[in-house]
Parts: sequence; structure tokens; C-alpha cells
Amino acid sequence: MNAGPRPSRHFRLQELASGVHAAVAVDGGYALSNSAVVDLGGATLVFDTGLTPRSGADLARAARRLTGRPADYLVNSHWHHDHIRGNQVFANPRVIATTETWELIRTRGAEDVASDRAEAKVRWEEFAAGKVPTPPRDRALLRGWLGGIVDSLPKLRLTLPNLTFDSELVLRGTRRTARILTYGGGHSPSDTFVFLPDDRIAFLGDLLSNGYHPWLGDGNPDTLVQILDRISSLGPRTLLPGHGAPGGPRVLSAMREYVTSAQRQVARHRRAHRPRKELAGLAIPEKFRNWKFSSFYPDTLRFLYGRAARG
Repeated sequence: MNAGPRPSRHFRLQELASGVHAAVAVDGGYALSNSAVVDLGGATLVFDTGLTPRSGADLARAARRLTGRPADYLVNSHWHHDHIRGNQVFANPRVIATTETWELIRTRGAEDVASDRAEAKVRWEEFAAGKVPTPPRDRALLRGWLGGIVDSLPKLRLTLPNLTFDSELVLRGTRRTARILTYGGGHSPSDTFVFLPDDRIAFLGDLLSNGYHPWLGDGNPDTLVQILDRISSLGPRTLLPGHGAPGGPRVLSAMREYVTSAQRQVARHRRAHRPRKELAGLAIPEKFRNWKFSSFYPDTLRFLYGRAARG
């Protein structure tokens, strides 16, 4: 086997088991979300491909060096741009997603690219000029996120999945089995995760965050909690979130608590007949106060308030 992959400014590699590696996004890099590389034995699987072709190219090289072969399969966990825009740099893989995610990438993903072509440069310039209020802990994140989008636009092309499924797809290698599963939509309208039963490792995409506030405004929080409970029943020992460091079952419990505590906070606010506009003044619970992407929290409260008001 060749020497280990060269370092990337976009992610750090972490071995989760022999032949299973996480690519954990580095704040300020152009990946933004986590990925994974799995040596199935006779085939290589990559889970999520990051925000940009530039970070995706580093991931493709890492996959080849770690497993001795190029990626045979890519799994897109959901349609959001920070999980799919690295697809284009991989050479002729099968790109796997749910049928619904394929449709969402084809439609909303294309709209997202068009919006970035029209607006991303202005957003980047405003951020770089200090016109966007940003907590210090989030500055590197925003620099990589907005800067990565602008950097990628000249050569970006949307690469769609070409192998779709509706509930479960199983890949069986000579070394391990990968169960590619969906329990519906929690973080987004359709979320896919991968479970390696031989290793008891799960890659969850944005169904799970660790130390980063999740974006809940495109999903169903009630369903998300149910999905987390179902994943827990599989008995994973190691979980890779979409954002943040890998962890054990406690990370799963913390995510569940995050969602349910936000729901309780909004319910108390509504019972007190306080207006929606006052949600921005509510404090983040102590347990989550140091999480990054803190601007997402008031957005989450407003989203939950709107859902509750609509019944």
C-alpha cells in the first residue's frame, strides 16, 4: 500500500476502523461537511463529497490512496449543496441517492447553483468587508463556506445521482457490508445514512450534528427525532455527523435533546402568548451555547414557531 494520503486544508482524516476513515471538515476549508471513505473489499465507497470540487478532488485522492482504488460508489446523504458539489471530480462512479433526493438535486439543487451564480460574490464581499455580524467562533466557517462557493463557481457543474433507491440498498464487499438506508426525511425532505453492521459504524449526514447547530428549516423535527431513535436501535458504536467530530451514542442523544429542547422552548413561548419576533431574544440552552453556526438557532426557533402556528 502507498503512503498515507497527503494532508488537505479542507478536512482531516480519522480512522474509525481498519479500512474505514472519516474526512472531518476543517473550519475555513472548502468541504464544510464531513465525508467518509470505506474499503468494502473489492470496492470503495465514499459517503458525501463536500461543498466544492476542490475539496472533492482531495477526497478522491484520499480514497484512492487509502483503499488502493478509485471510488466505485458515492452516496449523497441529501440534496444540500455542502454534501453533493464534490461529485463532479470522481471518475465514473455509481452515485447513490434516494429517488426523492435525485429529484431534489435535479430541481432545487439546480436552483441553488443559479442563485449562487447571481448572489454569492456579493455575499462574500459583504462578509470580507465585515458587514455581516459574525460571532468569532463562526468566522472561519463562514470564510470557508462563502469563499469556497465563489472559488468553485467557474468550473462547477451539478452531477446527479445515477443509482436510486427508496428504502434500502445493500453493498456486499469481501471485507464488509454497507447498508444504505433511508427512514424518510428529518433534516431534509429525504435523508440517507450508511450503517456498517460489521463495524457498528454509522455515517448520518445532517441527521446528526456534534458541536454545530443544525439547520432544521428544510425538514421535519418530529420525524427527525423518530429517525434518531430508529438509528439508535441499530446499535451503532461510532457515529459520523454531518458537521463536527465523530462520537459515540451520547452524540446521538445530544442531537435528540437539542431538537426536543428547542421545541419545548417554542411551546413555552407560545403558551405565554409572546410574539414570534421576540424569539431572537431567547437564550441558547447552556449545553449548546458553545456550538458553532450559532446564527442557526434563532432560525430554528422561528421555523418551529411557524410549524406550531400552522398546526
